[in-house]
Amino acid sequence: MPQTNTTNTILAAGLAAIVSGGAVYAALTFLPMGGTTPGFETAVHDYLLEHPEILIEMEQALVARQDSDQALARQQALDSIGVNALLDPAVAYVNGPEDASVTIVEFFDYRCGFCKATLPAMKSVLEANPDVKFAFVEYPILTEDSLVAARAAVASRRQTGMYMPFHIALMETQGDLPLARILSIAESVGVDVAQLESDMADPVILENIETTRNLAQELHVVGTPTFIINGQFVVGQVSAEDLNSYIEQNQG
Repeated sequence: MPQTNTTNTILAAGLAAIVSGGAVYAALTFLPMGGTTPGFETAVHDYLLEHPEILIEMEQALVARQDSDQALARQQALDSIGVNALLDPAVAYVNGPEDASVTIVEFFDYRCGFCKATLPAMKSVLEANPDVKFAFVEYPILTEDSLVAARAAVASRRQTGMYMPFHIALMETQGDLPLARILSIAESVGVDVAQLESDMADPVILENIETTRNLAQELHVVGTPTFIINGQFVVGQVSAEDLNSYIEQNQG
């Protein structure tokens, strides 16, 4: 096969890989100049069969580029909005000293398995680092139960000293979280259930959750858990070792 056709085949293979991955990508530059030559489509087909690894490589490259673009968009949004917006009492329950050198913000959902898997790490780091500020942000995105649990948790902030034990108990609970179960969990940790139900009915609670949703969308937070540690995004489940490493990096 002449060199030109060989080059065209390889470039077209790259295009086919991108298109086959279902991605929208400006790949018209891969098309041969002047259109295809006789047998071109067959050559592309045969080349891909002989080199299927190209499909995987191109998909991985595209995902990496998309992740990089999303990370950049998140960081730019946070730089514009400012970290203090995440510490607003309408958005987060904040635990820790006002002058802390390290602040860990967590966006979470009470039905999120990865959030629940991260809970032991969070509890360990909370206990071991009283000088770190933690901001807990309810971000119900998974189920209807997620929203009910978020409303209850946000409402519990109005009862002094009740949010953290209630938050931990909800996170430790597996399975569905209908209202009756949520209220039973609240009662088990000492929350005044009558007051909780009354506070949950206050429209301000839903307004606060909506404020959080809008903020999360501005920050391109699309999943839970998502952490922001001194302005750095960390997405997904983390271990105590991970969190302690981030703390040490930012305490220097």
